[in-house]
Amino acid sequence: MLIGVYGNEILVPRLPVGIPLAFTAGIVLEGEGGFDLSGKLIHVDSREELLSFGATGEAKTSGAAYVPFKFPFVKFTESGTYQILLAVEGEEERLTETFRVKTV
Repeated sequence: MLIGVYGNEILVPRLPVGIPLAFTAGIVLEGEGGFDLSGKLIHVDSREELLSFGATGEAKTSGAAYVPFKFPFVKFTESGTYQILLAVEGEEERLTETFRVKTV
């Protein structure tokens, strides 16, 4: 699995700030059928959970699939490191992508 975010730093003029957030998850599926994704966005130091989300899909064949996630408003109250954690139900591997929020 792979998660792609636009960059590893999000620069903001001040905190707290509410901004849109989008990323795409790339997954490899073994076989056809339904699949469930679940995930969350957390602040690494405080363990605060900013988002909890999920998606379901149907694979017609084995192979790669790309699932876009778009959130119109995410409120960041602290600078620091954040993680997107994503899992496909039934798979042991969890996907993690890290980025930083900083003021300029």
